Amino acid sequence: MKKLWVSIACLSLLSLASCDKLGLSAAECGSEDSKKLVVEVLQDELNKKSLAQLKQLLNEGVTGINLTKVRALNEQITFSLVDIRTNHNDSQSKKKLCVAVLNAKISPSMLNEANSSRALIEESSIQDLALISDIPFEQSKLSYNLEYSVQPTDDGQKIYAEISNGDLGINFLSQIIQDILVKPLRQSHQLAQAQASQAAEQEAAQVEAEAAVEAEQYSNDQQAYIQLQIDEAQNILDKSNEKLNIIWGGFSKETRAQLLDNQRAWLKKRELGCRLSSVDADNKELERRNCETRLTNQRTTELQQVLNNENSEDAESY
Repeated sequence: MKKLWVSIACLSLLSLASCDKLGLSAAECGSEDSKKLVVEVLQDELNKKSLAQLKQLLNEGVTGINLTKVRALNEQITFSLVDIRTNHNDSQSKKKLCVAVLNAKISPSMLNEANSSRALIEESSIQDLALISDIPFEQSKLSYNLEYSVQPTDDGQKIYAEISNGDLGINFLSQIIQDILVKPLRQSHQLAQAQASQAAEQEAAQVEAEAAVEAEQYSNDQQAYIQLQIDEAQNILDKSNEKLNIIWGGFSKETRAQLLDNQRAWLKKRELGCRLSSVDADNKELERRNCETRLTNQRTTELQQVLNNENSEDAESY
């Protein structure tokens, strides 16, 4: 933290005449004026840092925050100095080097607001942040040894205070304020992410539903096409059987009697053979019918030759 030089002239409760006494008695480490001045220095530095954060957030387009909110947050942080010690008191100088325990108390509501903001982006709580960063923060209170000096002007009209290690407290407290200020932005981002996620889920569900409809339609079309193939194969088989029956009907009664057992055996063989040959086929019914058609056409050719021979013999007998 840069060295802070802040002066205080006559306090509002003191008269001009008493300002002379201010230089003699107030420039002590533990005087009420010195403590008040150090606290004002801390408050002023915290306010400056908070305003800088506000400007940055406004430049980034964050809405819902203003100067009034920043000041209200700063007012919820109270500073106090206890256990004040004078580290160095040089008789040749009016400057006093001091150490005190700085207590910075934060309201519980403010701490809860900061933690809820950090939770939106899955950041650790303020308490955990303090623990990780070795910052002495417990039960909503920041406490550590603050080093500062106080020195009156030569005429005793003013006191100057210089703080050497205020960064630790100011940076930590300003982080809490920043978390609160950006909470609306984080909520907006979370809402946008939730809406985007919901939209993505709806789109995925719609795509899945459309894919299911297409898959069902494809399956239906595929089944319909397969059935058409089966029906066509059955129609061809029926014609082949019809042709076979015509040839069979052309035999004489005596020839049919002679061929009957052989024909029955062939029919059984055709049925079993085609059923077995179609077991591994993708379309078993189609393959079975095609197989029966091939065998039926072969049988028809064989019987046609037998019938031709029979007719030739009958013709020769005449």
